[in-house]
Amino acid sequence: MANPARALCGLVLILPVVLSSAAHGQPIGTKRDSLQWMVARAEAIVRGPVESVVAINPGDSFTRFFQVTIRSPLRIAGRIEKQVCFVVTDRKPYAELKSKNHEGLFFLARSQFDFQRKSQDHYYSRCPVICKNTIDLDAEPTSVTSFDSTGLRQLVGRQAILAEVERYLRKIQQGERVSRFMLREPDRRAFTGYDSRVAVPLDYDLLNSVAKRWSAAGGAKSRIGGDIRDVFSELIDFEAAKAMLAHREQVPTEWRRASTLSIDSLEWMTADCDVIVRGTIEDLVLVKLGDPDSKKDYESTIDQHLVKLRVSEKIKGQVDSTISFTVGNGGKLSDWKRRKVPLVVFLRDRSLRVRSDPTRLVAAPRNHGAPILRYAARGTDTKAIIAFDKGHPEIFCARLAWITDPHEMLKVVRSYLKQTPSARESRSRSKVSLSFAPPKSFLRGTSWEGDRYSRMKFPIDSYLEQRARLWLKADRKEDRWLGARALVHFKSDENAAALKRLLADPGQWEKPVTVSHFTHQKVLFLVRWEAWVVLNAWGYDVPKPRFSP
Repeated sequence: MANPARALCGLVLILPVVLSSAAHGQPIGTKRDSLQWMVARAEAIVRGPVESVVAINPGDSFTRFFQVTIRSPLRIAGRIEKQVCFVVTDRKPYAELKSKNHEGLFFLARSQFDFQRKSQDHYYSRCPVICKNTIDLDAEPTSVTSFDSTGLRQLVGRQAILAEVERYLRKIQQGERVSRFMLREPDRRAFTGYDSRVAVPLDYDLLNSVAKRWSAAGGAKSRIGGDIRDVFSELIDFEAAKAMLAHREQVPTEWRRASTLSIDSLEWMTADCDVIVRGTIEDLVLVKLGDPDSKKDYESTIDQHLVKLRVSEKIKGQVDSTISFTVGNGGKLSDWKRRKVPLVVFLRDRSLRVRSDPTRLVAAPRNHGAPILRYAARGTDTKAIIAFDKGHPEIFCARLAWITDPHEMLKVVRSYLKQTPSARESRSRSKVSLSFAPPKSFLRGTSWEGDRYSRMKFPIDSYLEQRARLWLKADRKEDRWLGARALVHFKSDENAAALKRLLADPGQWEKPVTVSHFTHQKVLFLVRWEAWVVLNAWGYDVPKPRFSP
């Protein structure tokens, strides 16, 4: 198979792949999912008729959520309960399945994601799964877009669809990290006036085969073939990358606070990476000197470096004695290299499991086939580097406190990994964060104080559940509020009992807080509100407490 990488044309940094959002059924519009992508991202697949479609809180004029239950579901893949139910906002396709008594094919995923309280999305937590896609197996005709080595085609009929699902399940290993590629449909613009894209799995062999076939066809297919080839890159080592940049002027750079709205906790940094290593800088190359006054875009304001690190400890992941990576706004890298300051770095692996080395498939918008280093820092400055040096910027942790001591930071990282088996693996396709606007008390006395737009992040996993239970018992009302907010991801009778104890919580905010985009309701007893809406979303029948004096 020919090498899909183009000629070396300079080193570029890449952006992480943007994962698909949940879609119910086969959408009509400019974007839709291929059958293979439905299978690849599903954590469970079942088939069966719809038993019921019931409105949640039917007396509420603002409700838009419905609970769908599948009767006697037949498992095709994954683990499922005896009764499968999920929450949706569009009842129509499921109501039609029920009224026609048609059998549906349902692609499910765990219902753990960043709920929006103010738009009532927390109702999704009522059931353990959500439905990503649905196919009516008894429709006349029933069809779905399929992707293979020839490109895109329509797969028609129940038996053909089920056979392809089984075939593709045998090909892939469920649970593996999967990314998507938005494949442009040939000639669609000529008929509709707009581009139509289909989500397909990032599969080296299939995409490369389609690229070769379409490139030879000419016209629109040829241009799309080029789009496909642009996502393939050649991984190169540090020395080769350094040689390419030998003509660049090398000057020391200073640390500047990165322009970001995200306050990443140590726990989220640890979970949201593939590799964590401790070591010292062996070599360093400046790729680009940022201009802090540039108005072009954010990328143009930050420095970009290549770093070769001598590894003294492997904290997460398996790597060699040295590891090379790219980093933006790396701070005092040249000074740390000169003084051999120990660093802990959090890295993302930009390669995926494909045919063979050294060519790998890299999910990289605007990559243009340029060679890249395999690893990249997971973010700018303190989002990726802990330096054992004086004056370290503060980093937040699940103790709901800021840490400035690098040794203490490393203890937090090790403790989190020890207590959370899932975090020891590479980033999972289902890894999600609890993202929230921090109360003022969380930011007081820090460089973030007064920032109204910042968001804090924690990983949603077993460790968060443990911490949330502790936060419920804290003296600070803001901690109790966050504990209630976090527990929405962990429905259980035990957690419900803990939340019920907060329905009379005395914590009162200084000013009313808007808690609903729909009703514009404002409350002062925010802990009570958070506990009640979670219990209500879960389906527990509890009296509504007073939310204002």
